[in-house]
Amino acid sequence: MLKRNKTMKKNLLPIALSLFLLSSGCAGQVRQSKDDKSVQIKGNKRYVENARARWISTDIITIPFPKDQINNYTFHLYYSPFGNISLSNAEIDNGKSIELETNGFFSEKDSSYQKYPYLKDQLKISTAKINKDRTIPELIRGNLLLVIKDKSGKVFDATQLQTYGLLDQIYTYNNNDLGITYSRYRQPTLKLWAPTAKSVKIYFYKNPNDAIPEKVREMTEVREQGIWKITGNESWVDKYYLYEVEVYSPLSGNLETNLVTDPYSIGLSANGKKSQVIDFNDRNITPSGWDYLKKPDSNENMSIYELHVRDFSIKDQTVNEQNRGKFLAFTEKKSNGMKHLTNLQKAGLTHIHLLPVTDMSSIEEIEADRKEVKPTNLQANSSLQQQMIGSVRKKDGYNWGYDPMHFFALEGSYSINPNSNSRILEFRQAVKSLNEEGLKVVMDVVYNHTSSTGQDKSSVLDKVVPAYYHRLDNNGKIQNSTCCPDTATEHNMMEKLMIDSLVNWAKNYKVDGFRFDLMGHHTVENMKKVRKALDQLTYAKDGVDGKKIYLYGEGWKFGSLNDILPDRAMYQQNSSGSGVGTFNDRFRDSVRGGSFMAKTLTDQGFATGLYNDYNQIYLDGDVSPRPVDQREMMYNLMDNIKLGLSGNLKNYKLNTKNGILKGSDIKYRGVEGAGYTLMPKENIVYVDAHDNHTLWDLISAKAPYNTPVRLASRSRDAEGVRTASVSEKVKMQNMSISLVALSQGVPFFHAGDDMLRSKSGDGDSYDSGDWFNSLDFTYNNNNWGVGLPPEWRNKSEWDFWQSRLANPKMKVSRNDILSNVVYLQRMLKVRSSSPLFNFKSEKEIVDNITFLDTESYDRSEDKYTISQTPAFIAMNITDKNNTDTKRKSILVLFNSSNQSVEFSNRIIKDKNLKIHNVLTDNINIDINGESLTFAGDTEIKKSVYNKEIGSITIEPMTTVVYQELE
Repeated sequence: MLKRNKTMKKNLLPIALSLFLLSSGCAGQVRQSKDDKSVQIKGNKRYVENARARWISTDIITIPFPKDQINNYTFHLYYSPFGNISLSNAEIDNGKSIELETNGFFSEKDSSYQKYPYLKDQLKISTAKINKDRTIPELIRGNLLLVIKDKSGKVFDATQLQTYGLLDQIYTYNNNDLGITYSRYRQPTLKLWAPTAKSVKIYFYKNPNDAIPEKVREMTEVREQGIWKITGNESWVDKYYLYEVEVYSPLSGNLETNLVTDPYSIGLSANGKKSQVIDFNDRNITPSGWDYLKKPDSNENMSIYELHVRDFSIKDQTVNEQNRGKFLAFTEKKSNGMKHLTNLQKAGLTHIHLLPVTDMSSIEEIEADRKEVKPTNLQANSSLQQQMIGSVRKKDGYNWGYDPMHFFALEGSYSINPNSNSRILEFRQAVKSLNEEGLKVVMDVVYNHTSSTGQDKSSVLDKVVPAYYHRLDNNGKIQNSTCCPDTATEHNMMEKLMIDSLVNWAKNYKVDGFRFDLMGHHTVENMKKVRKALDQLTYAKDGVDGKKIYLYGEGWKFGSLNDILPDRAMYQQNSSGSGVGTFNDRFRDSVRGGSFMAKTLTDQGFATGLYNDYNQIYLDGDVSPRPVDQREMMYNLMDNIKLGLSGNLKNYKLNTKNGILKGSDIKYRGVEGAGYTLMPKENIVYVDAHDNHTLWDLISAKAPYNTPVRLASRSRDAEGVRTASVSEKVKMQNMSISLVALSQGVPFFHAGDDMLRSKSGDGDSYDSGDWFNSLDFTYNNNNWGVGLPPEWRNKSEWDFWQSRLANPKMKVSRNDILSNVVYLQRMLKVRSSSPLFNFKSEKEIVDNITFLDTESYDRSEDKYTISQTPAFIAMNITDKNNTDTKRKSILVLFNSSNQSVEFSNRIIKDKNLKIHNVLTDNINIDINGESLTFAGDTEIKKSVYNKEIGSITIEPMTTVVYQELE
């Protein structure tokens, strides 16, 4: 922060230049860019737009200012309840002023330093001259300006004030009754936190589309709490309403009168245009048996399947047409999709992770007002499909949903009637149905940003308490490192909104887990408070056991919060010991190769041919063409995978090529810190998710394609090319799946990982429509070759995908898909067969898991030579705590090379090792109403164990699980 503050100090202008800018109608400060305007013209007046000063408490205002210049200036607080302070010819027009005194510089000695360390060394301005009891609450309802004048009284600089700290100190509201609560007589009370509002009214509407309110009521202010409230009667239930909030907005420079929905809306009309008074106890929105819903007992051995509501059923002809793409599709238990999920559950899957189902701003919820296209009979590599999708992508029914508008209410496009309270009933029915099938439900939640801000039509929070809920930069601009306007959950009431919302989903919808989008934009303290609030929910009191709700999220270290509070951001390393899971990108990248970056698209990894089957594609990635470099890279990838297999523990000691290292000392992408967890449930193990390319598309990019090879059958100098066959790529997919499924921690699968799912090369399909995103539970098609991926995200890769998509040898068959479907189920069965795949503590893993190197015995010298084999991992799991009544140990062998491997080690001599029967036995599965039998894996059956010398032969691209039986 010191470096940042020094930079800001250099940006203060010399006095003469400042006065020149002010007299020219510009504020006296250096702009960060040409587009960073510090004033806006309104008629002939100019109002100051920047907000570089921060009013952080009743005592202190801070602002960057050079220490050697303090005595040359005076500081004045200008205020106006009418929002009409402006600049004209370097003078302040309108408003009254109070001259304030400086009080040193902000430092560790200040009581509020721990909350605002990023303000270190800023000038402190005392507010002692302001009447703290009465004046401050009035001041913050209007236009505020900190004006800096020189000794002659001329204006040198002017800035608005960020007041989030002051609001946190004065108006933090701790009661759990914002939004709607009910008395014992079903009288609703509505409360709105709006401490800067001048007045608040509530408009009631009889029908969702009414333009004229049925009645208007004044709301009562509770000044000391920053609350506005009103109590009604039972006739209000199911009514639609809006708040009229009169409030000054520093973002617009106007005193606004906003007609806005309730930030705590639990019910909405279509497209979130009006809030609705909802009583969750209403039997009309409560499924039969809901109050006594029994949860599956599946927290001991979790595994997660990530699914998008619309993808799941929009093309499933076995779902009633009105329910396709809706919540109710999950209630049709005889549909192909639900049979698929049921088969996974029987194999051991425990949780369905739903991409965001909260109200979003991007989808037109009235189906009749949408536009959809269905491209047909076009070439596999044509650009016409994406062109057709692009023509309607802002008007169709598809989006991932990471653009939240209301945090407490459900998305209406997933309901058969978005203009009613039926969406509540339907989602509850979906949760109940999945629970009845033995599957728990995880909600993907997005609290790190909103879809819009200010006076935008989709803005909500800023229309109630402007410039509070979002994270502002040093000029008072809303930051957007998340992609969209960043929220500031380090602010008390934004944190409260997040916690209250999560409690709402847990209590009223019986949700079993939450996945936090860009969790690194929240603080560790945020997540601790979330955990505490959920833990306080009990079955007797709330109908749910909050302690069984699992939390996980994206722990990426970047963005606006990390810039100011890096030690408090909830990224991977800071999450250690919290019990909150984070996605393990070290494991992901090591298994499949490359990273999320486009330049690494063709980089190979452990499961995709690195070193053993080099694709010879020379792009801008990280893979060297030199075999010796690839081998060293392979060893590092294997270290990262071994860490992932053992919970990714920072304290786990691993035998590496560089000696014995702790997980925290092993390098990931050249930097130490690969291992970062303190307990296995913090390790979310995965190889792909909704973001970026599907696993099958990545394999199709990384596997050899027209790779030059020397053909032994031809003349010595003859050259040929080799393209990996579909069966070889299926083995790569299966190898990746086995690594995920057999890891310590929480396995996470992207829906379709078990169906060779493709998006035809689309690397960012958030608004690519059903055409590129839907799933086919007939297993006839994996969606490969449905056209070039959309140009608005993938145009730079068209040349790369063109020939691959057109190549008929790249197309998969139904048998290929089914073999993948069965493979994941076998692996889930293996995992769920033994508690040894699901240790709960660091100690259990340290005591029981080792990775075995190959040992070769030299009879002439009577000694063993120990060596690691590239692309081969041997994981040995013992049972020192006697938790498995059937087995003494388990040995898992991963051979990702294209050659068979003979593995030998003294530890496996003279043991009763048998291949796990799940891998070799026939398996019967109900596929779309037809019972099919699948034979055991023929490659696995070829594995040979020599008990006398302690060796096992493993076929190429094969995972074999041996169990030592009692």
